[in-house]
Amino acid sequence: MRKIYALIISLAVIAAADAQVVNMELKKNVVYTSELSDIWGYVDGQGNEYALVGVYNGISIVDVTDPENAEAVAFVIDEESIWHDIKTWGTHAYVTNESGSGMLIIDLSSLPDVSGITSTRYTGPGGNSWSSAHNLFIDEFGFAYIFGTDRGAGGAIFLDLSDPENPVEVGTWDEAYIHDGMVKDNKMYVGNIYLGKFSIVDVSDKSNPVTMGSHETPGEFAHNCWVSDDGNYVYTTDEISGGYIGAYDISELSDIKETDKTRVNPGSGTIVHNTHFMNDFLITSYYREGVTVHDVSDPENIVLTGQYDTSPFEGNGFNGAWGAYPFLPSGLILVSDIEKGLFVLQPEYKRAARIHGTVTNAETGNPVFGAQVTIVENGFSNTTDVTGSYKLGVAETGTYTIEVSKDDYFTQTIEGVQFVNDEDIILDVILEPFQFVDVEGVVLNTDDLPVVDAKVEFIGDGESWIAESNSNGEYSISGLPAGMYSII
Repeated sequence: MRKIYALIISLAVIAAADAQVVNMELKKNVVYTSELSDIWGYVDGQGNEYALVGVYNGISIVDVTDPENAEAVAFVIDEESIWHDIKTWGTHAYVTNESGSGMLIIDLSSLPDVSGITSTRYTGPGGNSWSSAHNLFIDEFGFAYIFGTDRGAGGAIFLDLSDPENPVEVGTWDEAYIHDGMVKDNKMYVGNIYLGKFSIVDVSDKSNPVTMGSHETPGEFAHNCWVSDDGNYVYTTDEISGGYIGAYDISELSDIKETDKTRVNPGSGTIVHNTHFMNDFLITSYYREGVTVHDVSDPENIVLTGQYDTSPFEGNGFNGAWGAYPFLPSGLILVSDIEKGLFVLQPEYKRAARIHGTVTNAETGNPVFGAQVTIVENGFSNTTDVTGSYKLGVAETGTYTIEVSKDDYFTQTIEGVQFVNDEDIILDVILEPFQFVDVEGVVLNTDDLPVVDAKVEFIGDGESWIAESNSNGEYSISGLPAGMYSII
């Protein structure tokens, strides 16, 4: 065991230029001289709060008790790696990396006295060791789950942390590689990234885990997942360009259903990373979009209600926010931005202002499937399902304009729709279908003789319809929408 006295990394307060900010306040930006990876939080016996920050060559310990004066107070050296994942149990932090030397175990019990911090390592049982792992999680019972090791298929290794510095391996699940995961109530929720799905595993008996169900994710590249407090929903991230946050009803494991999916800044190609569930909110690190907060109190209508963009980069790429930790008692969100350092943020968690309804055909009363319902002011949109239903929401109370459109229908624009936070209003819309007519006629010259191969063009509302006359000068157009036209 060795003592750690290492200090400190340079730090400063820097406001992110042109940052996208929704219901977030920057308290401090601690800048590092090397790139960051994942992040976790810790509270000592005196109630002081800390950020445990993955740095290229170790773990930086930052006191964030006074967030506006947050400062790095200690540094624990680890293998050099662009991947450091950190979790805590009791007074210890556990760190994995993908470079070697197994798992780093840090004793934090001396805090706030940093001189008493010590560390040791664990590499597995004799004859069955491992040296690297992509990720880990520790459940409420003190079992660690080590994911993506260089042993076997890279599934999960289960460790009993009853003796915190001497873990004991008690089981494995090695049916497939696991990139990331979490465990609650003896159920393990994991992202099988290369299989494009998440899996749910019963780990009540650590020596005999049983796979209970699985489901594909929208981008088929399931990076991480997190379960709701009631155990009825799972939320996933697809770590690909334009990837989605997905929501799934898992109340029936034999019939898992996707309930909604969402992405920030659609069309930009930005990549989502890690999501966490807390009090019906998702707090998500979103690479080049920073940290986001989504209200998932209605899992069928996920709404963005908070954001702080930590990164100057845009679009597709693995820069920006790696991790976001939201579980400190103070409510602070800790964000590790790869290039820009630690961001200490104070969120204002707001429930979304929601709207839902049905779109029907004015003539038949039947539901209209595939109608586009758009909030004009922000471009948020939803498409009606087979029942004609839609759901949408915004972050702030206000007056908005709703536009409903579909091919072969007249567009409806509804102005002055009042949205209110933590309320869900109903707006049903009736669309008038176009009336279609068949047109036919004859093209004659001034001598009243037929004109052959004449081009006849009807122009209306930005579109045109063209026909050519036959040997008798006759032309016809079928299915012309009723309306006013110019004819050439």
